[in-house]
Amino acid sequence: MAKILVIDDEQSIRDLLEKLLRREGYEVVLAESGWKGLELFCQERPEVVVLDLKMSGIEGLTALQQVRRLNPDQLVIILTGAGTPEKEQEVRELGVTEYIEKGTSLSLIGDSLKRLLRNPDLSFQRVDIKRCERGEQGVFPADDIRKICHVVKTLCPFGL
Repeated sequence: MAKILVIDDEQSIRDLLEKLLRREGYEVVLAESGWKGLELFCQERPEVVVLDLKMSGIEGLTALQQVRRLNPDQLVIILTGAGTPEKEQEVRELGVTEYIEKGTSLSLIGDSLKRLLRNPDLSFQRVDIKRCERGEQGVFPADDIRKICHVVKTLCPFGL
């Protein structure tokens, strides 16, 4: 089953998510800070990162920027209790996959994970045309990706 990295400085949230996600069959890796989360992100290579925005030390937004630098296509769910419309817009511009307010139904997190893992192309991923041409981008066979990228490059020579 998929590996999920949960980065949240609240022990109770980490414990709750670990219980919920393990019950759903996911492998769960926990980090109590943004720094620890980035370290585990590099070591564990999770399919999905669940990230709190407001943490002590390195904030979630900074952690998200680093995750994007390391893997622009990473599936990331923001789970925050300190969200504002401006913050949501800011993280959406960084390509966050889902934005969920703490206090909503836990089933929403589980539903989001199932949907994203079943259809990762539904996320707000950015396409890197160079990686695409090498067959490294997407869920299709490399030859299909190269053909698709050729068409995209022809129609949109400046990239996506």
